[in-house]
Amino acid sequence: MELIKDKVPRFTQLYHQWRALRNVPFRKKFFIGYDLDGNTYWEFFNPNNPLRPRRIVDYRETRKNWVDYKMPPQWMQWLRFARPTYPTLEELAADKQRQELLKYRVMEAEQRWQSVPLKNDQSAQTSSLEMLLKNHKQQEQEQPPQISLDDLQQEASKSHQQQEPIQETTKEPTPSPLVKADEKLKQQQSNPSDVFKPTGWTPVSRR
Repeated sequence: MELIKDKVPRFTQLYHQWRALRNVPFRKKFFIGYDLDGNTYWEFFNPNNPLRPRRIVDYRETRKNWVDYKMPPQWMQWLRFARPTYPTLEELAADKQRQELLKYRVMEAEQRWQSVPLKNDQSAQTSSLEMLLKNHKQQEQEQPPQISLDDLQQEASKSHQQQEPIQETTKEPTPSPLVKADEKLKQQQSNPSDVFKPTGWTPVSRR
């Protein structure tokens, strides 16, 4: 109880101890415990549902808005029946000490990160540019040379100019005698209708 002696008077603590007794007849509301802020937690039974008790919290500062209160997660779990036993003041104090130690370690880690010297931005930019140039040169070496459309047209015109004198110098081949004889036979064996010429016709009487 020394953790909350500044927030809860001694006489009030004795009264809460008496209200925590469960062998008092006709008592329906029982005191359970405190948190580090001096808030009290209670449990009572509803006659309509005697198997499931109801759990509530009474804040120490009644004039304070409920939104401004910060309830410990351990007591929140107890109120919602997420844990079977209520938390003690020693457990809450140990958890608060753990949180403070974690904050202190996080602050030390941030100071260590801030003490590490950062690299110069210009040197980083130059190194990145050098890497890009190296990659570009390697890609140019790996890729085959590209031929433009103008180069293709020039090569085609050169090849056409080289073929023209060759065509002029070439002569037509003379036909062989076999070919000549074949052409004569074709002329002789032509269709008679090609040579036929019609003549006049005069009828002859039989008298």
